[in-house]
Parts: sequence; C-alpha cells; structure tokens
Amino acid sequence: MSNDKIDLPLFQIEGVGMIGERLIDEAEKYFRRTPRQYKYKWLVFDKDDLSSNDFHRLIEMAESRGFRVAWSNECFELWLVLHFEFLNSGITRDQYITKLDKHLQDRGLATGYKKSDHAVFDFTFELTEVTLKNAENLNKQHGTEGNHTPSS
Repeated sequence: MSNDKIDLPLFQIEGVGMIGERLIDEAEKYFRRTPRQYKYKWLVFDKDDLSSNDFHRLIEMAESRGFRVAWSNECFELWLVLHFEFLNSGITRDQYITKLDKHLQDRGLATGYKKSDHAVFDFTFELTEVTLKNAENLNKQHGTEGNHTPSS
C-alpha cells in the first residue's frame, strides 16, 4: 500500500432504506429541514433490480437536483465487504452478509452484520481508504456503468 494519504471529510450518514424517486424526494426534504450546510450531498443506493433505463434516469434526476450519486451492484453489502477485502466475483446477497458477519465479528462487533445497525460504520470508517482503492480497482476491471456484478 502506498503512503498516499487522503483527507476524509466530516460527514453524516442517514440510512433511510429507500430507493428511486422516493429516496431523492426524501433526501431533498431532509436537506431542506437541516440547518447544516454541506459542500456535497450524496445519495448511495443499491442498483439491485433496477432496469438500465430506470438506473440512468434516477442518476440524472438526482444529479439535476444537486446530488452526487454512488451505487453498488448487486447490493450495498458489496461496498461494505470492500472495506475488508477485494472481491471480484458475483456472489449472492446472503454470501455478502456471511462475509460481513465474519469480518465484523473478527473486529469485535459481536452481533455481526445487520443492515440497519449504525455501529457497522464505526467498524468500517477507519478502512475507508482501503475501500476506495478496492472500489477503484473493481471499476477499472468492470467499468462504471453499473452493468456488471459486482460493481461499486
């Protein structure tokens, strides 16, 4: 690993369990309500079963409303797995969760992975640099159109 350092900004994560237009609408409402000002507003979602047309339409819609967009394909759990290991094979959601359970339990999160548990971010935050490099490597291998599994 190189000695290059990246500055990680202060950020706030709000999991809402939504996708599509509803996610965009709810994110807009959230940013209208909050007194905080953010330099960048990101939406992160699972591509999952979205058609290619819907996928591209939602990205364009979010970007036209001032959001930056990130996604994972097959599921968000890929992004979390990339904190711990490089993975370049399409596996099922259950297999991602099994991997996450093991990684998180090995690092002290006794309950393992639960999608709505914010403690997961405490265990993954320090590995953000690793994740970004793994995701960049995966994108180089598959491209950035979200048409390959896995992709991030």
